[in-house]
Amino acid sequence: MARVAEGSLDLGFVRLPAVPAAAPPGVATRVIGEEELICAVPSDHRLARHGRVPVSALAEEPFVGFPANTGSSLRDATLLVCEAAGFTPRTVQEAPDSHTVLALVAAGVGVTLTLSSCRHIQQTGLVYRPLDGPPVRLRPALAWRTDNPSAALRTVLVVAEQALPTPGHLAAV
Repeated sequence: MARVAEGSLDLGFVRLPAVPAAAPPGVATRVIGEEELICAVPSDHRLARHGRVPVSALAEEPFVGFPANTGSSLRDATLLVCEAAGFTPRTVQEAPDSHTVLALVAAGVGVTLTLSSCRHIQQTGLVYRPLDGPPVRLRPALAWRTDNPSAALRTVLVVAEQALPTPGHLAAV
């Protein structure tokens, strides 16, 4: 989002924060989907037998997640959800991408909160469980500067309107 706002990127695929916030001035977004925050645990973990996992049940667990300096909306949502449940997650291992995070969880390093769109990542020793309580949703979106005169950008936005899963109109946030 920052690169779009500063003008060094014409179009960005972004994930809007779990807590709605205004886009930077002059930046428009179009939501193209919705993802739910879910829990991933090793298959031999005590919580793997649960149908739904209360976030509070993760309070004493070691976490695997993204580094703090990546600007990850998933990391931000994890912190937000855990703090709402009364604890700060104790991160024992960081990794740069979901595949690696989930491989570390499958290896028994810790647990993680991830996105429902990651369920396709199937690792031996890994179980996904929905969180108990109201769902926490993050929204992938396109982001662009409203003052960008690029004809190519306008063409991509028209194609995106037709091709991407969430219909909507181009509107500034």
